[in-house]
Amino acid sequence: MADFKLFVERGWNVAAAQEERGWLQQTWSEWKVVEALNQQVFDHHRNGQYQKAISLVRDQLRRAEILVGTKHPAFTGRLNKLAELLRATGRYGEAEPLYLRALELRKDVLGAKHPDTLASMNNLSNLYASQGRYEAAEPLYVETLELRKDVLGPKHPDTLVSMNNLAFLYTSQGRYEAAEPLYVKTLEITKDMLGAKHPNTLIIMNNLANLYKHQGRHEEGLKTTNPCPTPENMNRGEKGQGHAGQDNQPGMLIKALESG
Repeated sequence: MADFKLFVERGWNVAAAQEERGWLQQTWSEWKVVEALNQQVFDHHRNGQYQKAISLVRDQLRRAEILVGTKHPAFTGRLNKLAELLRATGRYGEAEPLYLRALELRKDVLGAKHPDTLASMNNLSNLYASQGRYEAAEPLYVETLELRKDVLGPKHPDTLVSMNNLAFLYTSQGRYEAAEPLYVKTLEITKDMLGAKHPNTLIIMNNLANLYKHQGRHEEGLKTTNPCPTPENMNRGEKGQGHAGQDNQPGMLIKALESG
């Protein structure tokens, strides 16, 4: 909030200063309305009420564009959230241009290596994988993984998400020999960093178990299997948002910045 006295000290007349302060107060009040919708969006998403969540995010997006502009993280975060919800309902054609726009805006404003930009790259990869467009998904997954290793480190939770997703892609393609060592390494690091009972650890264990089953290694698969947690529990608390993974292909971890 602007300092009222500062306007006066800089030679602004009182009427102009009061008008400016009034505008800022109104803008702040309108922005609080946008923020207040976050919990409703989360609740609808968690309860599978996707259309209600989509409608609310569209409203947030419209308000954010007016209040802060299209290059503000609050706008791009909600753009990404809308894309995630559309993808979760199978509306891939509507989701893709939103993912692409969020990615380009983040590259332009934040840079190619910013964690939010890498999150958009991961999400776009997930969309391609959901459609079976593996040739488009793989190079993007690989690039995201390498950048996350470089920027965040090999043991960062986001890096581990990328490792899991790439291994999942390999499994979907029947490339089990490429997927297995990646899963094993991801599981080992995730157990060490997050603990054996963390939701992400359990998901990776299930992914590895499914890989073993695909290979006919049923005993190893049974030993590895654990109950898979719900998407709402995945990566909880990431970026301080209180939510993270979206509904997705079974076992795929998703890094999502839902409100910028």
